[in-house]
Amino acid sequence: MLLLGKLECYDELKKRLQADDCWEQEYPSLLQSIAASRPCDQYMLILAKESELALLIEQVERNPDTVFIYGNQLAKQYPQRVYALCASQIRSVGELVQNRR
Repeated sequence: MLLLGKLECYDELKKRLQADDCWEQEYPSLLQSIAASRPCDQYMLILAKESELALLIEQVERNPDTVFIYGNQLAKQYPQRVYALCASQIRSVGELVQNRR
C-alpha cells in the first residue's frame, strides 16, 4: 500500500517491522523503493520524518522550491547550503515579479 501512495501506511508498517525486529534490516531497501516508486515530495516527507538529513538536503537541492518547507530542519546541519538555496529562490521570485512589469 505504501508504494502505491498510501503514506499514512508508513507509520503502521514501521511499527510492525519494529515489532518483528526487522526495521533496521528492511529500512534501507524500503527507502530505496519509496525513492524509486513515489513522487519526490512523498519521498522527502519520509526523509524529513526519519531525519535523513543528508538525503533530504540532496533532494532539496534537486527541488529548490522545497527549501522553505524543509529549510528549518536542515539549517542546523547545512547552514550554508540552506542559505544559498533560500537566497537563490528569493532572487528567482524577485526576477519573476520584476519581469511582470
